[in-house]
Amino acid sequence: MLKAHKVTIADTAAAFNRVYTQLSRPAWDTDGPTPFVRELVQAGEIRGEILDAGCGTGENAIYLALQGYRVVGVDAAPAAIEKARSKAQQRGVAVKFLNADARELMALGPRFETILDVGLFHVMGKSADRKQYADSLRSVTRSGAVLHLLAFKDRGPLWLNRLGTRLRIWISGFGTHGVTENEIKIAFSEGWKIESIAERTYGWGTFRLAHIRRA
Repeated sequence: MLKAHKVTIADTAAAFNRVYTQLSRPAWDTDGPTPFVRELVQAGEIRGEILDAGCGTGENAIYLALQGYRVVGVDAAPAAIEKARSKAQQRGVAVKFLNADARELMALGPRFETILDVGLFHVMGKSADRKQYADSLRSVTRSGAVLHLLAFKDRGPLWLNRLGTRLRIWISGFGTHGVTENEIKIAFSEGWKIESIAERTYGWGTFRLAHIRRA
């Protein structure tokens, strides 16, 4: 069983912020939306106002806004939000981007019908953080809202799999880990109904794809 890393959320946000301020773009910060989000749109799985939790530099949120959806993107890394706002302005699209901790979104109110988590859940190593995150999302969603969650099943490239959790944190500053089905089920055990958990491969990574409905 994978051991949960002990790095705090604040430390994780600072580490990601350092990555976003470097000259070279991180590998996950690609142009355009992720295939996962395109698939959801094509399947008609997106409805109502959308929360993009852990939006990074905003590619998914901007894509959805260009499709006519109302979108709010949140990320704990200020540099990511700054880049997202700049992109939205350059492309002439209205998206609200907030620098915020996704575990503490209660002030937004129960307004969202769709939530996207494309790579945020798997940076939370502590069960308490994952539970707080699930409660936070519940507080800003309406009954029947759906969370579409995409998280690593494996830790990533083979060379990264061979590194211990502590060493990976020392190198990167954050402890992204492969998520188990049980971690998802425990985090969303109250006030949510897990409708499906599947596996999907994108590029070099294998992911868990969960559809979770708010009670």
